[in-house]
Amino acid sequence: MVDNSAKPGGNKQPPQAKPWLKCGEVGTYAQLNKKRAKPKFERDHVPSHAAMNKAAQSSPRMRNASKAVRKCVKSHLKDKALTIAIPKSVHRGFSRTCGHRNNASQISGDAGDLNAATKKDLAAIQAHLDGKESPCAQAYSEAAAEVKKQDHKQLIKEAIDKCKG
Repeated sequence: MVDNSAKPGGNKQPPQAKPWLKCGEVGTYAQLNKKRAKPKFERDHVPSHAAMNKAAQSSPRMRNASKAVRKCVKSHLKDKALTIAIPKSVHRGFSRTCGHRNNASQISGDAGDLNAATKKDLAAIQAHLDGKESPCAQAYSEAAAEVKKQDHKQLIKEAIDKCKG
């Protein structure tokens, strides 16, 4: 038997497993990414990350911005925007912005009015959850109310300020 206690790092405890997301849990992507999701849940940006990034990149303040600043803004928005944990099957099957359904035309339209996009995105998921006796429906409704309060323009301003330094 080998005694590893004298070796550096030989007496370490195994890392604790991350806690699981709960359906309807809301927080920034960075916050919710500290919890396990797969295979049951996914973190859904509302409105879509693509629309928020398009709105930011189209800002007059981003004119002449370097690739590094643009990448920083995109990353900052991904991490700091609110997301809701929803069942993977619901996200993949009914989100108006998941995968191929979030095309360039929709992204541009949503970027032009992020609050309207938020309402559309939330309604699409809530409509699927309502009436299904889903324990997730009430939690999602409460999370939706919190997401509607997010100030997208302020979030974009903060991202640009941070990245342009």
